[in-house]
Amino acid sequence: ESYAGVYVPTLSVKVWEKRNYTGMNLKGIAVGNALLSNANITNTLVTFSYAHGLFSQELYQDILRTCCSVETPFCNFDAGAEKSEVCKENLFAALALVTDLDLNIYDVTGPCEFGGNFTDGDLTREKVTRSLIMDALPEYFGGTIDYVPIVPCVSALGATIYLNNPDTREALHIPSFVDEWRICYQDYPYTKQYHNMHDQFLALLEGGVRALVYSGDVDGACNFMGGQYFVNELGYQSSTDYQPWKIGRQIAGYQQSFGDSLQFMTVRGAGHMVPQWKPRAALEMIERFLLNKYY
Repeated sequence: ESYAGVYVPTLSVKVWEKRNYTGMNLKGIAVGNALLSNANITNTLVTFSYAHGLFSQELYQDILRTCCSVETPFCNFDAGAEKSEVCKENLFAALALVTDLDLNIYDVTGPCEFGGNFTDGDLTREKVTRSLIMDALPEYFGGTIDYVPIVPCVSALGATIYLNNPDTREALHIPSFVDEWRICYQDYPYTKQYHNMHDQFLALLEGGVRALVYSGDVDGACNFMGGQYFVNELGYQSSTDYQPWKIGRQIAGYQQSFGDSLQFMTVRGAGHMVPQWKPRAALEMIERFLLNKYY
């Protein structure tokens, strides 16, 4: 999930390119609530957030009026911000509300977990997530993201304790010289090279590698609309309608096929990490992916 939207496709392309040397027969990839396109995430977040009641109709209409050539939710807000200072100010006002410190951006319908059971990695993750949300407006949001005293709404304390337990490290064959596990490292030297996974996905699909793009539909960090836009922009003709998929008689989410190799699915009521929020639906979805039988 999440930034796997970058490292899964890029790594998969390398695996596929070296298949004749490694013997690794890559069949498919699946990414959830993934950062597949920075621009899509920011652009769709505006409409996603308004639809979830995170800012007013008046502000939304101001954004459409000042950022779009036509008042439509299918708008390139990023491009509008480059042309209009008023658009940029309206966008910032909306996104500032979305990144409110007390809003759980990973599940905009869920509670924020307050308290002191957080790690340095949690704080770093929250800063990184919110900076990615504002990625399309870096010059406006400025460098303030590293200095905002953000309190995260989701704690990774349990995972941190478990993964740094000596028995766990031994079972995972982690050498003693390797640093402790954190959910995020703030000081790790990293340069962002890719802002869109379009070319990587096309290379994999054209090479016969299947792909599933799925999204929990209440995640605001990497919202489902951004994933849906990304899939549509790949240019594959849809082979089914956008329709519900079910577990028994219950609607688990919605899905659409683009031939046998490309699928888009949502999971109802799931946040940023689908298996954490909806484990039963996640298992069913992955089983369908492995079998390539979605209906």
